[in-house]
Amino acid sequence: MVKSLQEEFTELLQPALQIAEVSKVMGKSKCLVKEEHSKKIVEIDSKIDQKELVPNARVALDPTDH
Repeated sequence: MVKSLQEEFTELLQPALQIAEVSKVMGKSKCLVKEEHSKKIVEIDSKIDQKELVPNARVALDPTDH
């Protein structure tokens, strides 16, 4: 039980995901997204269904990925 509480606590300390909007899919591994005041190219996670990555779709970005 203590181990599970420690794992949950560690998860709560992680930075929050950032929300962005898809501007353009650039191949199978990259995507141009726009955040509040900027645009950037990000890698597409292998678990993402690429059929859902269409312009104006909202996506979550992991702020720990650089």
